[in-house]
Order: sequence, then C-alpha cells, then structure tokens
Amino acid sequence: MNKRIGIIGNNLSGDLAASLLKKKYEVLRFTDQIEDVSVYPFFGNDLKTGIMKQFFEDTVEDSLEIRKNAVQLSIVLDKEEYVYEMNIQSFQKKLENDFPKEVEGINYFFSEIERIGIEWSEFITSRFDGKKVKFSASAKYYNKNVEEVIEYIGIQDPTFIRIIKTLIPVKEVTFSVFAGYLYTQFFDICALPFDALAYCQKVGKQSSEQRIVHDISELKIEKFSNDTAEFEETMDAVIDLRQVTKSSENSIKVGYLSPQITLASDTLYLINQGDQIITKVWNSQLLNYNAPSQWCFEGVSYNRETISMGQVEECLTPFVTSSSETEVVDDSKINQRFDVVNGAGYAWAFSKKESLKDPTNLIRKHTSTDFSCTHWGFAWFSAAYHILNVVDNQMNFTSDRYKISEMR
Repeated sequence: MNKRIGIIGNNLSGDLAASLLKKKYEVLRFTDQIEDVSVYPFFGNDLKTGIMKQFFEDTVEDSLEIRKNAVQLSIVLDKEEYVYEMNIQSFQKKLENDFPKEVEGINYFFSEIERIGIEWSEFITSRFDGKKVKFSASAKYYNKNVEEVIEYIGIQDPTFIRIIKTLIPVKEVTFSVFAGYLYTQFFDICALPFDALAYCQKVGKQSSEQRIVHDISELKIEKFSNDTAEFEETMDAVIDLRQVTKSSENSIKVGYLSPQITLASDTLYLINQGDQIITKVWNSQLLNYNAPSQWCFEGVSYNRETISMGQVEECLTPFVTSSSETEVVDDSKINQRFDVVNGAGYAWAFSKKESLKDPTNLIRKHTSTDFSCTHWGFAWFSAAYHILNVVDNQMNFTSDRYKISEMR
C-alpha cells in the first residue's frame, strides 16, 4: 500500500510536489477557498536549461510547442538604458565590450559562474539529490555574496556592479546562488501556447485528493504513535507550506499596466531605481504566445523592506505617466495565494546567513516525517524538488502517523 502524504498550503509548490510524488505516494492537499490573482510574480518558463524543463520531463507526456520568446534584456539604471541579447554568452561579451578596462575580471567572473552553474544543472537533473553531485565550485563561495566576489576579483566600475546587482532583486545573495540562477534559469525565457503555471497547477490538482477548508491557518496537526481504525484518515508524513502573515504590507508589488504602452513584447525590462527597488516589466505574450497583449510588472524592495505603490510607480516613470495607468494586486491576496510572509517571495535568494542553514538539506538530512518547507518563496519548482528529495531519500518512515483537522 502506498504511503499517504499530506500537503498543507495554497502555494503552487504544493501542486508541483503532488505531481512529482504521485508515482509512489497517495497525496492529500489541504487548501483554502482562495481567490486567484490576475498577475503572478514573474517566472520565465525555463524550459530549455532550467528547472521547469526537468519538471515537464518528469510529469508531462505530451510534446509541447516551445518558443524561445525573450530576445532582449533591457536594464534601466535610473534613466539610462542598457540593452543585451537574452543569452549569457552574448551578455558577457557585451559587458566586456562596454567595460574594456574590466575584461580580465569579467572573464574570470563568468568562468566561475559557469563552474557553479554546471553543478547546479547537475543538481536539477539529479532531482535535488545531493549525493549525486559534487559542489566543489559552489563550496568555494558559500560564505561570499555577489558584491564581495566582485570586490575580490578586483572589478571596480560602478555601472558594471549595478548591472549585475539588478539581475537578482534582493541584496546579500550568496555568489553560488546567484551563479546557479544566472546560468540555469535567468536567460531561459520561453513561451508556450498556454499559461504554464496554471497548467502545472491543474496537473497538480489532478495528482492529489483535494481537501478545501475555510482557513488553513486553523488546521492542526496531531501525531500518533501508530495507526488504528479510529484514525483511518491519518497520514504517513506531512508537508507544511504555511507561513504566518505578520503584516498587510509587502516588500513586493505585482500588477499590470495600461495596454496602450508601447514597448517591445520580446524584451524583459529590469528597472533599478537607486538600488532601492528592482522592477520587472514584461508582456504576457513573452510567456504565453496565445495570450492577449498585457503589460505586467513586479516591483521588489532590494533591501526586503516594505514598499509602497508610489515607489514602484516612480520606477515605472519611463513607461507610464500617471497612477491611473497601473493596477496592483492586493497584498493580502499575494500573501495568501503564495504562502509568503509580507510578500517575501524572493526568500530563495539566500544570504550567507541563510545558506549556512543548509536550505536544501545537503548536509543535515531531514529524517522526521513532518517537514515545514517555508523558505522557498516564489521558487515553486525548487521547493517541489526539495520536497521530493526529502520524502524519497531522507525521511525515515516509522509507525508515526498524522491527522490534519480544523481546530474547533
């Protein structure tokens, strides 16, 4: 008889994990009666080299018509625009051309990114099983953030440094996390003939038994030493994705812009306003070539602090002329829909301190059958594969059983 896994949370990670676990386990999903949001935070459909590619290979049998849709990357530093091809090799070459005094340092910087990126690619294809990957290059930088590595290499040009900082929207990211993300995912932006995330959510719901409750924050988890007929609804393991919402204010704003805006639909725009807020702007057709044209935005506090819509609109001044041209998703909906605290969706961009906590359980194995997996934010696919690896390769299934029920 298959083991039963209970997953609590509204997060897309729960649907993805259910899709991966269904081959070997019976999965029960516990969610709210949530209202979906009109715009998701940006996810580039990394179907050529990234983690979504691995997920589709593992879960989808049908062939897909994939288009590599993003042609250009536009980085706006305050009001100065820098345009690059959406390709890591071309990106490096243009940086070397634009900053000739830094060529040697840039070349070394990207060679280290490649070394780490190859390890991360192997980690993805191993489905997060660290026993199959040697992390020698990543380990070299486990206690260095991006700016520290740039300083160590000796690159000094302030514009180059700001361009690199703009690629990941939060401060203090370790270099190994930055390098793995840049090499495997950042430039891999693909379009499908449908909404990929909605499709993955649908597949996940078909992979599990759905239990919709009034409020998942009111669910309690009870542990028992063995299974009895009295507790026939018990489970062998529980995955808890819930976050406790601490505030109604967020460090992220997501929404859409007036359709009258004239921009290149094959371009991803990154706007860095004084190293305080990083804002992405993209057309929905960049990710779904059958979608109607709609310009979307995502503004994130670089210092993970609360931001206002006014600050985001200031970043958007190259594209919009008034606040009436923007519409934002309510903060509480983002928090509830994605199980995040104060919109901290970039929790996956681990700092040195956070990386030392072993967020992928490479060193300290998670052997117990209750697992609170709350540190991935919007890295839904990474969270799902992390859950898969813990359940498949680390948990010691014993006679312990769990019952999930609403508090009375």
